[in-house]
Amino acid sequence: MTAKPRDLKVLEELGKFHSEFTTLWYDQYEKAYRVRARAAPQKGTRFLLTRDEFWGMVIRARGRCQMTGQPFDRFYRGPTGKHPFIPTIDKVNPVGDYTADNCQLVTWISNVAVCDFGREAYMTMLSYGTAD
Repeated sequence: MTAKPRDLKVLEELGKFHSEFTTLWYDQYEKAYRVRARAAPQKGTRFLLTRDEFWGMVIRARGRCQMTGQPFDRFYRGPTGKHPFIPTIDKVNPVGDYTADNCQLVTWISNVAVCDFGREAYMTMLSYGTAD
């Protein structure tokens, strides 16, 4: 079995915030990219986010949800067996395409909540935990 080719510069950057299991994290992010790229056309959306733009987004996120700041966790499994804190690509404007200007990296659970209830309702819910 041959090792998967990985971008060494990206691996080095990932190691700055995912110091353990760095190659597993690389593969997790790569999977998030492939899943969205494959699903977008089936949903009638263009996927215009290049791999370089995606990896730039990953590095800027520094292992955290860009909506909530929560660290990504690829190991936690909820009672249903799903991984709610894995990274996924979210479109900021849901009617737009997948582009560098319209995408952010978020936890899967945040993406599901925004899709089901809307960004405004989700952000309102988040603000309840920050009141004095």
